[in-house]
Amino acid sequence: MSEQDKQELERLRADNARLQAKEQEHAAARKAAATAARRAEFSALADALVKEGKLLPVDRDAVIEFAAALPEELSVEFSAADGTKTATPGAQFFKSFLARLPKQVPLGSAADPEPEAPSVDFAAPKGMDIDPESLAVHKRATAYQAQHKCDYITAVRAVGDK
Repeated sequence: MSEQDKQELERLRADNARLQAKEQEHAAARKAAATAARRAEFSALADALVKEGKLLPVDRDAVIEFAAALPEELSVEFSAADGTKTATPGAQFFKSFLARLPKQVPLGSAADPEPEAPSVDFAAPKGMDIDPESLAVHKRATAYQAQHKCDYITAVRAVGDK
């Protein structure tokens, strides 16, 4: 091989290495852009789900990061009873899964305070008075009944001595 051929070969190898490095940079940039787009998409979805009460605020960031970390090539495959298979991209499956979540029940300090006993809404016959102590027992009993899922008599017996 001549000296000129050796130099040409070295130049070609250097160009090839430079182009491969540039392609790796572009691939990394495309992957970062796709991850950022997925993060933005799931951020908007997570915000909407939090607003709807389907996702607890404490889980918002974890859901976004989990979705952003899903590989593009990930596919979730399910088989139906008849043997047909369905493949869905992982991010799309996760998005549809989140959309189907029911409203979350708040726990702890986020929960509403104990419900008040329902008020009595009726008109006493003319000339009749309502005994305030009996009305108080009734209110406590209905609250107890709602909380403990029992019949009215059991609730009255439970709260009647107070």
